[in-house]
This record gives sequence, structure tokens and C-alpha cells, in this order.
Amino acid sequence: MSSKPHHRLISTAIYILSISIYLHPLTLSPTPSQPPSLDTKHSLISRPSPQLDELHITDPSNTDVNGDGTTAYGEAWHNDYWGRPLDSSSSHKSWRPVCVWSFRLWRGRSYCCRWLVGQIARFVGEAVERVLSLMGLGFSSSSTARAREATTAVLASELFTHRFINVLIHTCLVQLIGALSLLLFPNQRNNISSYLAQIMFAIHPTHVEAVANAANRPHILGLLFNLAIVDPSCPLVGVAVCNMLALLTAETALFQLPAVVVTMTAVRYRQLYDERSKSEKVEPTTPANNEEAVKSTQSKHSTLLQTIITLLPRYTMLLFTTSLYLFYRLVINFSLSIPKGLIRPAENPFYTKIDEWTLLQRVANYGYTTSLHVFKSFGIEIVGMSHEYGYDCIPEIQFMSEKGVYVVDVRLGYPLLLLLGGLLLVSYCWYGGFFHNKQSKNDKHSIQSTVEEERTMQILLLLVFLAWMATLFPIAGIFKVGTFIADRIVVASTVGTCIFGGRLLSIWINGHDETNTKQSMQPKQIMKAALLIYVGTIHLAKQTHTRTSQWMDSIPLLESSLQSCPTSIKSNLEMSKLYSGLVPHKLDLKKALALIETAHRIDPTYCDVHQQYGHVYFQQGRYLPFEEAMVHSLMCPFTMGAAMTNWKRYWNVVLSPRNGVVDVEGRKRYDGYMKRIEEMIKMEAEIAADDNMVSEDSDTGDGGMIVDEL
Repeated sequence: MSSKPHHRLISTAIYILSISIYLHPLTLSPTPSQPPSLDTKHSLISRPSPQLDELHITDPSNTDVNGDGTTAYGEAWHNDYWGRPLDSSSSHKSWRPVCVWSFRLWRGRSYCCRWLVGQIARFVGEAVERVLSLMGLGFSSSSTARAREATTAVLASELFTHRFINVLIHTCLVQLIGALSLLLFPNQRNNISSYLAQIMFAIHPTHVEAVANAANRPHILGLLFNLAIVDPSCPLVGVAVCNMLALLTAETALFQLPAVVVTMTAVRYRQLYDERSKSEKVEPTTPANNEEAVKSTQSKHSTLLQTIITLLPRYTMLLFTTSLYLFYRLVINFSLSIPKGLIRPAENPFYTKIDEWTLLQRVANYGYTTSLHVFKSFGIEIVGMSHEYGYDCIPEIQFMSEKGVYVVDVRLGYPLLLLLGGLLLVSYCWYGGFFHNKQSKNDKHSIQSTVEEERTMQILLLLVFLAWMATLFPIAGIFKVGTFIADRIVVASTVGTCIFGGRLLSIWINGHDETNTKQSMQPKQIMKAALLIYVGTIHLAKQTHTRTSQWMDSIPLLESSLQSCPTSIKSNLEMSKLYSGLVPHKLDLKKALALIETAHRIDPTYCDVHQQYGHVYFQQGRYLPFEEAMVHSLMCPFTMGAAMTNWKRYWNVVLSPRNGVVDVEGRKRYDGYMKRIEEMIKMEAEIAADDNMVSEDSDTGDGGMIVDEL
């Protein structure tokens, strides 16, 4: 970056923006699920409620993160991300030891650390709140009724410290984006392209899920390690270490390696090309010297080859570390495949259908979901924002209606539009473009680049953009993965959209003379830049700020999910739990029952609903429906444990003699339920035997355990 005062001022402003856009909602967002007595001004700093997977990170039983002593570091090597042994049948095989270690190292248990983090967050949050209040924004209007915070120092909790670290990691990514933009486009006028890329990355709405939720740290920490090695000047040892750290942080880092290699190649090619151009300007070739002209032409054509040769040790090192990582996971800890049954339609509705679909169905459905991720990368929401897009948020694309008539789903227009845009972009870069730093025709001492060189530079830059888009490969439907649609998967792809988006916008601001670094900006250009930055920043920043606030509390988070996906069975189920007593001051059994009925109507096979039915029926005093619901919840492998405890406690009370009198009707019902349970277990065993699915960890074994326990 330039050392000029105004450049330092802009860089500082971007740094503050990247921190405050998250810290303000992280500290002062409304928390409607909190009891009014506990909803203090800084409750999100001192005692925030864990959201979704953060429960696993803060769970005291997760000794990999919260245990004492140094042995937990070794245990994390043999456990998955959630603290389960990798050889367990319930493990999702998400092996991320480096990220687990980061939680353990930076959990902020010391008083000094908690005080420092708390004071920084409090200062930034309140400072931003004052600025927003002047504009009629912020949370002041919704927080005036909240209890006043005590005058004592605010001590940050471990969960808030984890979130705070996520914000710092994302801020580092913003700085790396600016550096990478300068490496790819070194001849920037006033560094506008770099600054725009940083701003776009800092306020990109799809980053919220990975930054605001501590449990999603792998997706930004792994990207941080990978972006650190795209600079060809990075030491070879650093390349090996950072690459291995990235792979041990998140599985998605594996799919970023092609982008890292292509970006590294484009940067090095640009450096060699600029060095040769400068040398030829000093000693220009003339037609009189034919021998030197031939050598110069050969040098031009060998620039790409020279680039590959100079980077060959880095390519080899990346290949070696990646192969070592894959070999270890495939042969030693067996963590490359997810056990059957753990990925359910409620989370990924297409997971079990891949094997049933024809090739056309697979391409159509996953082409649509992939296009949703691409549009997210550009900051465009087609469906809407949700923390989960499970069944039946994204209905399956059908080519034939129920009446047997062929139909065309309009949603196929999205992938076709992206395909057409990609073809136009490739054609444009092949036959000419504006990414390349063209020489001025009026400069007599300039050496005009050959068409091949211009094309090579443009194609390399195009490949950089496409390679970062290719980080969406895991959700493209080529392989079976647990993730369906998720904002956190999009984060890496935004590296390309932000850098090249910033470049396009800077060209629009500066016109065709964008690479004239010595000329100052004209008033018209300043007005265009100010208008663009104001409108774009306000729009994206508002989305990011609002979405971060929603992630701070379960009620707005689930409400936003139901707004985008009203037919999501899992969101309906989770919202029902909130209204059935999980949030005591929001108790509404009628609303809870309506939500669970909606979930059951959407997917009658979703067995988790029966336990929630039982929970609501019991509070309503409807004991016969409660008993029926508990029978079904006992047969659901995902609710069996809790259902068994409730079942035994309930019948111990019902069947106990009262004043020497036994409830005969209750005994009959109990015996009838037990007979039904045995018949259902037998039926499940026969189905499993027919499908050749009987194993030591199968549901039939659990069924036998149910009878023994009951």
C-alpha cells in the first residue's frame, strides 16, 4: 500500500469498517429470547446464548475445547470437530484439529484477557451506536427499555471471545484481499481497485454465517492460511506450513488449492511480464538489430514457461502436503466418508436422491443450487437468507407433472443465465478485454505486447476468477456431501468476485485511463466514486449488519429462516420448541402446536416431530395423545435417548399404586404400547434384512436395546 497520508487514512477507515460492522451487532443486538431481567445492555458480551452449533463449542463435555490440561490437544487429533471419536458411528468425520486447537488457545479464561476483550467490544459497540443514532439508525430505539448496565467493567465470556477472534480473522482476510488485488493489478490508479475490493469483502452479507457464529470459524481460518501463500515471494517452508494448517483447519481448504495455484501463477506471470516490459523500455529493440529482436520475441513467448519453472518447487510442495493429508485421512484415520443415515432430508433433501436420479435430473437440480451459491457470491439472494435450506425449502426440479405432462421449471433459467454469461466472458477474454494493462500507443518508447501475451494475461486472470468460483465444487452434486446450501461455503468464492468486482468498478470510475497512476482524479470521477461507494456500501452494510444481529438470538434467526423458507421442516420444529417452553416468557402452546403440525404435514416421515408433539401435549394435559407421540419418538433413532428417559419416568408414576390401588386401564395401555413397540422393532428388522443393511451399529440393534431398557 502507498505511504501517502490519504492512502493511510483510507486503509485505516477500511480497517475500522471491517471490525465495527460486526462488533456493533455482536455487542448491542436485541435478544428477545433472553428473560427481561437478564437482558442488560452488554449481556451479549458477558453472557451470550450459544446459537446452533456453538452449543458444541461451549459444551463442558467437549473436553477438546473446554477440558483442562495438555492431553486435550492430543485427543483433538483423534476426534472430530464436535468432540466425538472419529471411529464412532455418530461421527460426521469432520476432522479439523487446528481449528479446535484455536478455540482452546484463544478462549480467554484469564481475567486480563476477558477485561481487554470486553472493553474493546464495549467501546467499539457504543461508539458505532452513537454514530448510527445520529442518523436515526442503530439499536437505541429498541434497547431503551433494557436494564442499564452496571458501572463495573464488562468481562467478555468465552463464547464472545470466540466470536471476537472470528472478527479479527475476517479483518485479516480483508487486508489480504487488498494485498492480492495489488499483486494482480499492480498499476492501479490511487489504489481504488484495491480499496473497493476490501470494502466489498468487509461488508459481504454471505460472510456473516462464518464470522458471527463461532462454530463456523474453519471456513475463514482455512481461507486465511491459503491466502497467505498466494504471493510467490512467500518462503517455501511457509507454503508447506500454511497449506497443511489450512487442510487441518477445514475440508473446504482442499478445494481452494486450485485457486491458490492459479492465483500464484497469475501473480508471478504479471511480475515477470512487467519486469521484461520495464527492461525493454530502457533498451528498446530496433529493426536494425535483427538478432536482438528475435531474442526479445523468444523471451516474450517464454514468459509463461518461465513462470511455471520458477513456481515448480511450490507446485511440488503443495502437491506433496495435499497428498500426505489425503493419504492420512484415507488410510489411517478413515475420515473421508460420512456414515449412512447421519445426513437426513431435513438437512440435505437431495442427499438420498442422488442415487435415484437420472443424469439429467442431477444436473438440473444441482445446477440450480450451485447457481444460488454463485448469485450469493455476487451479493444477490434468490431465495433469501436462512441458516439452513433443508427440506422442503428448495423443492426438487421435476420434468414431468403428476398428470404425466412434461413441464419446464423456470428456475432452470438461473444456471442457464450463468452459463451464457460465462461463455461471453471467455469469448471476451480470448479476443480482447480490459483487464490487461495496455501500453499507450502515443508512447514511442513503449513495446507493444503481442496478441498472444495479452491473451495469456487475460486468460490467466479469467482462470483466477473461475478457480475461486470453483471452490463451490463440494456442493455441485458431483460427490455426495452433507452440506446443501450454506452461506459459509460461499466465503472463498467471494475472493474472486470482490477483487474483480473492485477492478471493474474502478475502471468505471476512472474510465479508460484507469492505469494512469500519476494523474489525479477529476471532480467528476470523485463524485462517481463517492456516489457508488455510498449507495453500494449502505446497501450491503445494512444487510450484513441486520444479518449479524439476527445471528445473535434464536428467535430472529429462526424467524428469518421461516421468512425465506416457510416450508422448512427443521425451522418449523425449532421454532415450535421456542414457543413450547424453551423460552419461558414466550410460551405459546397453540402456536407451538401449529408449527409442529406444519412440519409434520410437510414431511410425515420426519420422526423428530413426535417428541415435540409429546412435549406440547403433556403441557396441555392431553396425556393419551402424549403416550401415542412417545411411542413413535421411541422408534426414532434421533430422539430415542431422551424419549426413553421420559417414557420410563412417566410410566413409573402412572403405574405406581395410589392408596393401594393400581391403575388397571393404565396397565392395559402400557402393555398394548409395549406390544406395538416390539412389533415395530420386528418389522424394522425385517426391512433391514431385506435391504442387507444389518450391521453392528444398525437401528435393529438399538431396537433390541429399547425393549431391554423398557
